[in-house]
Amino acid sequence: MGLEAPGHAGTVAVTSFFTNILKTVIRQAHVRAAGFNGVMFAPLEDTGLAAAGNARLVTIDKLLQWSAVCGCGIDMVPVAGNVLREELAALMLDTAAVSSVLKKPLGVRVLPIPGAEVNELTDFNHDFLVNTRVFALPGQNIPLGAGTDGAFRYLKP
Repeated sequence: MGLEAPGHAGTVAVTSFFTNILKTVIRQAHVRAAGFNGVMFAPLEDTGLAAAGNARLVTIDKLLQWSAVCGCGIDMVPVAGNVLREELAALMLDTAAVSSVLKKPLGVRVLPIPGAEVNELTDFNHDFLVNTRVFALPGQNIPLGAGTDGAFRYLKP
C-alpha cells in the first residue's frame, strides 16, 4: 500500500482502508460482529510493528490515534516497570474517551516490564511474543475529571 513501515504518514489512511474492507465483508456476509473488529496493532505480537517501535515510528500516542480507525485500542505494549498508576489511568481515560465518542469497544493492554526503563529492549523467550523497545507513556498528569480520590467524573453537556 506504499508504506515502508507503520508510523509513516499515511498509516491512518491505510488502516482505515483495511478496516473498511473488513467491515464491508462482515456486512455483505450478513454475519453479526462482536467485540473488536478491524486492524489490530499489537507491537509485542507482530514483528513489523516491533521493528517500527524499535525505530521509534510507533508510539502510544500514535496507537491511540490509529484506534480511531482500527479495531483494538492500545494492545500488547510494553511499558517501564516503574510506571505510575496515574500514567496508566490517564491512558485508560484517553482510550475510554475515544471509545465513547466513536461508540466502539477499545481496550488498554499494556505490560509493565519489571526493572525495564523506556527504550530498553524487552527480552521475552516466548513463541507468541516478539521483542521490542519499552514504550514511553505520554505524561503523568491526572486528566481533568479525575479527582484526587480516584473517582472519575464526566460531565455531559
